[in-house]
Amino acid sequence: MTLSEFDKELQRLMNEAKDEYAAARKKAGLKEIDLVCIRPFTCDGNPLDCNVIITGLNPGTDTKVRFSDCWMPDSVGFDLKNFRAAMGKVTPTTKKIDDIILCVPNAKFLVTNLSPWPGETEKKTDRTTKRLKTGQAFLSFLLRAIPHGVVVAHHRYYLTKRKVSNLVPPDALRYNHFSPQGGEKSAEEIAQDINEALRRRAV
Repeated sequence: MTLSEFDKELQRLMNEAKDEYAAARKKAGLKEIDLVCIRPFTCDGNPLDCNVIITGLNPGTDTKVRFSDCWMPDSVGFDLKNFRAAMGKVTPTTKKIDDIILCVPNAKFLVTNLSPWPGETEKKTDRTTKRLKTGQAFLSFLLRAIPHGVVVAHHRYYLTKRKVSNLVPPDALRYNHFSPQGGEKSAEEIAQDINEALRRRAV
């Protein structure tokens, strides 16, 4: 898959997700909102160069940063530096992911979620149905695009809910959550697990 092909499928999925979300809010009797907050993933550069995929449940906050402003498929891919500069203060979960990435310097990470919508944006919408439909499409696409990547899933749903658990490969590394409240392992310990999984893939 080329980056151009990746972008074409990504745009199709993003448009479908926006239509689905707008329809869900209308059905729930909620007002229309700005749908620029969709965040399918972040990475540093070309997503096709990544060999580790970290997936949570949904972005914790709406950064008000347009994904499209940082997504440049004709050149660098995703501009993580500008995204993080516009994002400002990071959440504890993002800080832990940053610490994990620093501990695995030879890997390239793509960070995504089952739902591309920030939690505070989707609170009153029918989250379960929307999350599974949208998440299954995005995750399936990313896993097809990066077929040999190590998958790291962090949320209790990946451990307890079969419908969610089945969206990631059987050999995915699974954790309760990377937040301070749910993190049973340190960033260094999770990095060790990732390094070991990468070594197994290299054999």
